[in-house]
Amino acid sequence: MTLIPSDPLASSTSVLGINNAGWMTGSVVVGGQTLGFVRDAGGTYTTFSVNTSTFGRGIDNSNTVYGYATDISGNFSTDNEFARTSTGTVTILANPNTSAPLHGIAEGANNHGVIVGDYITSGVVPTTGYTLDGTTLTNINVPLASRTAARAVEDDGTVAGWAFIGPAQVGFIDVGGSFTTYSDPNAAPGSTGTIFENINNHGLVAGMWLDSTGADHAFEFNANTNVFTEINVAGFDDVEAFGINDHGDVVLHASNADRSANYIFNAAVPEPATWAMMLTGFFGLGSMLRRRRAALAV
Repeated sequence: MTLIPSDPLASSTSVLGINNAGWMTGSVVVGGQTLGFVRDAGGTYTTFSVNTSTFGRGIDNSNTVYGYATDISGNFSTDNEFARTSTGTVTILANPNTSAPLHGIAEGANNHGVIVGDYITSGVVPTTGYTLDGTTLTNINVPLASRTAARAVEDDGTVAGWAFIGPAQVGFIDVGGSFTTYSDPNAAPGSTGTIFENINNHGLVAGMWLDSTGADHAFEFNANTNVFTEINVAGFDDVEAFGINDHGDVVLHASNADRSANYIFNAAVPEPATWAMMLTGFFGLGSMLRRRRAALAV
């Protein structure tokens, strides 16, 4: 668990996304205004504003930030989803079928430039997930769900996110239109839902389950083994996991009644080749020790 230093100019810092180079995004509060930010690999924060309140949600490997910005009303029905390049150019995302701005949350993009998020198709809250590949927008709706929030897309097109099916909130993974839903079996009795917020190209998911009080409890889920690993941060009651990169670095926002902090968690295990190198090293060490004992015996 590694502490992420907060923006020294902000009264509040929430880190929500991380790319493979260690650049991060999220939101800060400076002088009472919510701003998006980019934090480079050296730890320098650069803030930006798209509207009254700006929220960075994900950052791709070209350091483009995706998120949403609300006006003074704070409503999704009038917000704008955006992409901000590393040079500071902001594009308001639109539905290519209607040319109307997308109102909801843009969450990120894969290495092929496919953007993922959700948007309003009716009512005042986002109900439909999507992928946006150039001029092609594809809706994502989990069967029987009243709301589908697409949150991440792998390079092979696999999408992860969460959905409401009846009163239950569940995580989902969509492989070519085939949906599998998940609930964390480690969640405490009375928990109200499981949320998938990101997935990397190795099938590792960052997310959280909600307890009966609405507090978040972070986890990492391995879609290859169907194993949930709970992530706890000592001293905090509420821990959110939003971002994960291909190295398995999970960014956490932890809070309680009087303070908050951000961390990087990584529970990665060595790859098979690394295990082989380690075993070779162990055998070599053993041989060296045997030779040393023999020399001492003489």
